[in-house]
Order: sequence, then C-alpha cells, then structure tokens
Amino acid sequence: MEVSWHLDLLGRWVSNHPRLWIALGNLETALLAEDLKAIRIEKPLYICGLARAGTTAKLMEIAAQPGHTSHSYADFPFLFTPYWWNTLLKWLPRRSQPLIERAHGDGIMVNPQSPEAMEEMLWMAFFPHLHSTTRSAVLDENTSNPAFEKFYRDHIKKLLLVRGATRYVSKANYNITRMRYLKKLFPDAEFVIPTRDKESHVASLMRQHERFCAAAAGNPKVARHMAQVGHFEFGPLRTPIHTGDQAAIDHILALWKAGREKEGWERYWEMMAAFIEREKGWLLTSGGEGI
Repeated sequence: MEVSWHLDLLGRWVSNHPRLWIALGNLETALLAEDLKAIRIEKPLYICGLARAGTTAKLMEIAAQPGHTSHSYADFPFLFTPYWWNTLLKWLPRRSQPLIERAHGDGIMVNPQSPEAMEEMLWMAFFPHLHSTTRSAVLDENTSNPAFEKFYRDHIKKLLLVRGATRYVSKANYNITRMRYLKKLFPDAEFVIPTRDKESHVASLMRQHERFCAAAAGNPKVARHMAQVGHFEFGPLRTPIHTGDQAAIDHILALWKAGREKEGWERYWEMMAAFIEREKGWLLTSGGEGI
C-alpha cells in the first residue's frame, strides 16, 4: 500500500482544485472538437455493486476484449484530461513494469496499465454530496446536471479516441445508485452487477476494512489517496452507500460505532442486497441487462 510522495502531492493538487481541472478538461475537449465528432459512445458497459463482489475480476475479463477500454491505474491523477495525459504517457520512456499483487492482498495482479475504477473522481467533482451519510446518493431519471452530462460524454469520447477503442467499460461500484441516471444518458447502456452470498461477502469486507485501517494507521498518505480516488467502501474513511434509507444508514453507523462490526456489515449487506434486487428488477424491465 505504498503511495509515493509525488503521487500524493499531485493527487492532492487535482482533488483540491476540481473547478480548475474541469476547465482544463473542457479546454481539451474544445481543442479536440473536430476529432470527437466522429466518436460514438455505443453500449457503454457498467460494472457496479457492493465492493468485494467480484467487480474487479469482471472488469479485467471484459476490458481485455478487443475494442474495449477502461480507466487504468496510470490515469491517476490527471483523469480530467485523458487525451493529453495518455498522449504524454505514450511518449514517456517506459520501464518494464511487472505485475504485482494489488493492495487488497487478494491475489489479483496488476501494473499501471491494468484496468481500475477511477471515474469516481469525475462524479465527486460535480456531485459533492455523493458520499454523505445524511443525504441520498441515488441519482435517477429525474436527475439533471447538464454541465456534468456534457463533460462526462466528452470524457468517454476522449478516452475512446486516445486508446483507439470502440466501447467504454466502467468499473465503479458506486454507480449501483446511478443506473437510472446512466440509462437516461445512454439508453443502450448495459450493466453487470456481480453478487455474492452474505457470509463470505461480509467476511471479505471485514478483512479488507481491517487491512486498510492498519495500513492507514502507519501512513496518512493511504487515507488521502483513498479519498482522492473516491474509495470509501472500507478503511479509515468507511462510508456506507446511501440508498435513500436514512434509518438503515443510522443503524449501520451506530453498530459500527459501538464496535459491533459484523452486525454492522451484515445490516449493510442486507440493505444493499435489497436495493440491488429492486434496481435489477427495474433494469430488466427497462431494456437493460443485469448479470
């Protein structure tokens, strides 16, 4: 769980100045206007759900298919300007970067080019409330944010352009509360929602929470990095996804505060499982695809 000093510094610079980076992203889009006219966003695929359900494994499987692309570890921290940053990376000399086990210690091997969840940085810049414990994080068909919608569409187009790809694949667990909004933006969007039995899922979440809390206790850069990339599923900044049920959120937080970790995680799993089942039902009747 090493976070280099320069990555920590650059990450703070980007996350602390979202308006600047949104402006730079829009400038990049304006300069690429002619190139972007030919890019089409077709059937973007969203992998989402509760952390530790198998979303990363599914991402790596799907993103490896011809013509598919996703964000990668190397896209951090300059995610807002994907064309400029990826173009620069192509010109920089590269050392051999072998695969190593990721910070979770779960056997998944990665390097900077490996696909990873990164787009949460964009959502947080336009929707600052998404990780609140007192406000619903659900974005549905009634949500409207024209500035985000244009920026997000342009962002995907630029990623497709610079990678020479034809289909965008996103792994963002938090998109589970945004599927209706995403379906509004992209009517042909498809969704993959891995699920897992409660006992093994809760055990995995508890292990990761302990692991990341221990790492952050000895290195403050770990918590800062997790906040910068929008990783609040476990660790010192743990925040449950707010599905609109304030009573359930309050109960979960109270259990954790009282040291009743397993009970809190079990209640969280039950809340998310119920929400996912409801959303799957909607998805399957709206012409979407849920797995």
